[in-house]
Amino acid sequence: GKSVESVAASVELAPATVIEYLAEFVRAEKPDSIFAWVPEDVCERVAAAADIHGTARLKPVFTELNGEVSYDHIRIVFAFMAAR
Repeated sequence: GKSVESVAASVELAPATVIEYLAEFVRAEKPDSIFAWVPEDVCERVAAAADIHGTARLKPVFTELNGEVSYDHIRIVFAFMAAR
């Protein structure tokens, strides 16, 4: 439930590495929620854009959301969607 930045600092890894580990965790453990890492409204926006563009690539969703949602959040939401 800690922020990516907090975890990265405590384990001395780059935030990008922590995001990859978090995405793997979400796919493997299938948590009930990812709201500790991605706000609910962002999850909803990413899911709606993924309905249009699919989840094969991040950039179409990033573009659909006018660059307002980070690739990291998109990656985590995609992992959550894949786990469902």
